[in-house]
Amino acid sequence: MLKTAFLTLLSLAIAIVGGGGSVWYALKVQDGVGAIRIGQWTAFPDIGTPAADPYSKARVAREGVLALGRAEGLSFVAERDAAGAE
Repeated sequence: MLKTAFLTLLSLAIAIVGGGGSVWYALKVQDGVGAIRIGQWTAFPDIGTPAADPYSKARVAREGVLALGRAEGLSFVAERDAAGAE
């Protein structure tokens, strides 16, 4: 009984840490799906359209950025300068 409960809790802990780590990697470390990079500048052209992928939508929700539609323009963001400082 105790072995089953321990293995269940261990599996849940591994799943939560693994899932949280993969979400962090997808939203923070990667540029994202459909990102356009020009030097230090990054833009997401599909972010304000119905064709936006779930990761782009999550990035908008997490960062609170303004999602411009295709007809409204394209917003470029630089997270680091040319020297690599944030």
